[in-house]
Amino acid sequence: MKHFFIINPKAGQGESVDIEDEIMEQAGLRGLTLTSDQKRGVNLPEDYDVIIYRTRSVGDAERYVRYVCRSFGSGETFRFYACGGDGTLNEVVNGCAGFGFAEAACIPEGTGNDYIKNYPDAGDFRSIKAQMDGKAVMSDVIKYTVDGKEPRYCINMFNIGLDCNVVDLTMRTKKIPMVRGHLAYLLGVLITFIQKKGADLTIKCGDGFVFDGKLLLVAIANGMFCGGGVKGIPQAVTDDGLMDISIVKNATRLEFVKLYKEYKEGTHIDDKKAMEHFILRKCERAEITPRKGVMKLCTDGEISLAGHTVFEMVPSAVKFSVPAK
Repeated sequence: MKHFFIINPKAGQGESVDIEDEIMEQAGLRGLTLTSDQKRGVNLPEDYDVIIYRTRSVGDAERYVRYVCRSFGSGETFRFYACGGDGTLNEVVNGCAGFGFAEAACIPEGTGNDYIKNYPDAGDFRSIKAQMDGKAVMSDVIKYTVDGKEPRYCINMFNIGLDCNVVDLTMRTKKIPMVRGHLAYLLGVLITFIQKKGADLTIKCGDGFVFDGKLLLVAIANGMFCGGGVKGIPQAVTDDGLMDISIVKNATRLEFVKLYKEYKEGTHIDDKKAMEHFILRKCERAEITPRKGVMKLCTDGEISLAGHTVFEMVPSAVKFSVPAK
């Protein structure tokens, strides 16, 4: 097995670079050769067991992983550790797509790191030793196609409407010193509630269900968590072959403020009064179209503008390495 540590130096507050010493220590203890491959093709992965690569820009992790898989892939397992946030993991997953010998792993150095929260019984995700001793499990992903363009993949969750606007504001507030993780998300929630921007969409599910009109938010999920630990989709399972769709109807600010504590903890599904505001579906395919213009689409914590978007479940599409206890 070869170990590729894809480090995003801008993740979180720049702390991801601090793990390099631990990587070097583990490589030495295991008798593995190591290089810091900063120029593609200069230090060939086939000559080393452990490769450290620092990303330079958005999309660089995906490009590097795909380059390595295409250029050096063989029967040997390549494990790519996304050392950053949910966006870095998303890039690694997209880079691994279609390569059966590739595994994705996540060393949480971002502000959210929500996907790994679906594995509460795993070892320490921050431990390089536990990570290198880890074993892969199969995870579904959601393939999505925007306006007929090249398909891409999401391993955790899409958010549209209020949730997406919260993420947008969270990305800004987390730049404030000492504001991180759920605190940044909570500040985003408070500011967004003042503005109360939802969405106006047509949603068609593969089971025949259709929603047409204004809503507060919609989540399309493979995993349960978003926003640094908000358990908004508690029934989601990462390997059941189904995506979970949660629609919050056009509730008032006061109504959703009352719901927020339960929504954060994932207990809203047990409250009949709360569930009057929700529509929950499980399906293999869905289509979402903004009724006017384009919509903001948050994919694993990264925001883009989208028109007509098709979501399709791809069962057991990714090998995700879970750290050993």
